[in-house]
Amino acid sequence: MKYQKFIIPGAIGCLFLVSYIALGIYRSGQEEKRLEDWLYDNELDGFVQWQSVSASPFGSTVTVSGVEVVVDAATFKGLEVSVEELRIKDSTNEPDLKSIDLEFEGVTFPASDDQPSAVVKLLFAELLAGSGRDQLQPLDLSIQARYDDDTSEADMSFSLRLPELFAAAGSAQVANVRNLDSLLEGVTTLAVDSSFLGSRDLRRMLANQLGVLDDLNEAERRLRGIELGDSSFMLEDLGYFKRRNLLKQRYDYALDPVKGDADEQRREAFERDLRKQEKDCREKLPRGMDDGEQACADILALLNGQSDGFRVISEPEERVRLGDLELALQKPERASRLVERLNQRVEAL
Repeated sequence: MKYQKFIIPGAIGCLFLVSYIALGIYRSGQEEKRLEDWLYDNELDGFVQWQSVSASPFGSTVTVSGVEVVVDAATFKGLEVSVEELRIKDSTNEPDLKSIDLEFEGVTFPASDDQPSAVVKLLFAELLAGSGRDQLQPLDLSIQARYDDDTSEADMSFSLRLPELFAAAGSAQVANVRNLDSLLEGVTTLAVDSSFLGSRDLRRMLANQLGVLDDLNEAERRLRGIELGDSSFMLEDLGYFKRRNLLKQRYDYALDPVKGDADEQRREAFERDLRKQEKDCREKLPRGMDDGEQACADILALLNGQSDGFRVISEPEERVRLGDLELALQKPERASRLVERLNQRVEAL
């Protein structure tokens, strides 16, 4: 009888553990069915396969392991993507509340016959060549976004890690975003309209004849009225910039055999090159940016393999709308005032 005080709690603990596992298996089955239905509804069920789906019993995280995407459609024929694990931490799609939180771990682009895949050739060939590498290591990517119609606000963030190359991360907040579904529909219409209908005047004339001019005008008005909040962008060197700089000094700088030590000539050529880059940067930098010279120095230090990275931060203290960016591009004299309102700065990592 003296073991009763251990047996009863132990039995309860085992029962709880079995229930927890059973609930996890049940939820995993539910989530896999939801995933299959979503792919079917969006006509993607023939392109995506996976090995297993698991879900936390009481949480919101769904883990999809061994994901394979193979596209046979003409536009993307030959596109293959493998994902070791896809974690879906949040997924909400309601008219007044939308959110998504995805983590892709171990992303690769399989190739056949020992040839790089089309994706690697298109997106990463220059990076690999610039760093003297011939293979892309599995990358990690995360994406988060949230929209709340009650507050008319949205925020987005991402992070990307390319081993042996670089890591990047960014975030942005926006306000005055209302009825996101209709706004996205309007923006899509504008994008298609801009891509296929040529000049702005021609697009307007055709839109007027088709009776959709008011819709296009409304979409543009709402898009320009979106207000920018705090944002940031970070770029960290994981070996790419340092290695690229060494290769550049070794092979790009012309050496004179009669002028002495080769390493000394490379060092002097690099310093001249860096001074020229800093001068060009200062001339192109908007006047309204505080500490512009230091910002140029911090950015160029990374690009030339002399630092670990930099972060660009924007914290507007006055209202800045998307339409203001377009206006600044059309009227360069407004760019300095816009930069002041954005309140930007650059920080070395």
